[in-house]
Amino acid sequence: MSLLQVLALTAVSALVVDDDGAPLEGVAVAGIDSDRWTVTAADGRFKGSSSSPRLAFRKAGYQTVIVKPAEGMVIVMPSAAAPAITRCRWERNWDGTRFELPGNGGREFHDVDYSGRSYEVKTATGRHYLQHGHGPLWSFGNPEESDLRKSVEYEETRYKDGVTRARGTLPDGTRWRFLGLFGETISYATKDAEAARKLDAIFDAACVAKPD
Repeated sequence: MSLLQVLALTAVSALVVDDDGAPLEGVAVAGIDSDRWTVTAADGRFKGSSSSPRLAFRKAGYQTVIVKPAEGMVIVMPSAAAPAITRCRWERNWDGTRFELPGNGGREFHDVDYSGRSYEVKTATGRHYLQHGHGPLWSFGNPEESDLRKSVEYEETRYKDGVTRARGTLPDGTRWRFLGLFGETISYATKDAEAARKLDAIFDAACVAKPD
């Protein structure tokens, strides 16, 4: 850590609770420009310092909360009561994926340790793509941290079945969406509003098989 970062440290303390005001243990807390995480104690509290402009509070089964660091914060984390996406009627698919998109359409791609399908839409600005990929090291089930750091608008929910759903807007107007599990994602990013609407129609048609 540089001297400038040390001088810029902000003292942070918080009580993290659920919708009913009950303390939440094990909430992961980190600056949006840091990969160093800490977690809340059994009483829902944590104390430390941060040089980051924003802190992210994440826990499976709850909506992610992002705030400016300060002392004496009370963080209320809404529960993710609703399912992430529509449930498929079938179990885990033959190729190991849990997400399903419309079977007709898309172009398949493969490599040694991953494969998937990309879906194309066309607008006046050109071709735009949504991608469904999977493989042993394809994803850790989280959106890119760089997207979180740069987004001027951001929302994320982590569901108890391991599904993370997120969306955001970057300073240059790029809209992006993400649906992820460990080893599998559906995502897109585009500056074109018309393309985003068309890709949303594909994205929202996804369903997820029940976990084993």
